[in-house]
Amino acid sequence: YGMVNLAIEGLLTERYGSSVWQTVKDRAAPGIDRFLTMEQYPEEVTQGLVAAAAEITGKPTDELLNEIGEYFTGYAKRSGHGELLDIIGSSLPEALDNLDNMHTRVALAFPDLRPPSFWCTDVDDHSLILHYLSERQGLAAMIPGTVRGLGRLFDTEATIQQVASREDGADHDQFLVTFEAKSQG
Repeated sequence: YGMVNLAIEGLLTERYGSSVWQTVKDRAAPGIDRFLTMEQYPEEVTQGLVAAAAEITGKPTDELLNEIGEYFTGYAKRSGHGELLDIIGSSLPEALDNLDNMHTRVALAFPDLRPPSFWCTDVDDHSLILHYLSERQGLAAMIPGTVRGLGRLFDTEATIQQVASREDGADHDQFLVTFEAKSQG
């Protein structure tokens, strides 16, 4: 859906300038004047935007995907999905454990949505294992940024380390998430 492409546009425009975004869009999606939130686009368009952005900014693709993930959470909150993020939970671990429920609600507005699946194990007061399973390849690099972005919503500092990878033969990606709520003083 266009929401992801619009988030890429927002990130590139804010951090690298509108001329960088225009160059990326012209290269990856020359026939598209502007992206619409509720419109579906071929997956190749989004992949092309990321590839062109990595090439033009000189950032490694995984680093850029991480930036997109972190940016996306704030973008989603600002662009009409804030109430979903407001009810996802009252803490970072609760929110991470409710991502599938949130995607179920989002699918009501986006009927052809094929979201990834998330679940948490080994949860304690300061860490958990976040499991990520997607039919799409190559997007796991977005997860650390997305988790950090969610952490900001809960005033929580999060550190994310990938501990299992599909690229290395695991059946799904897994991340060790350690977190600490910032003091309210």
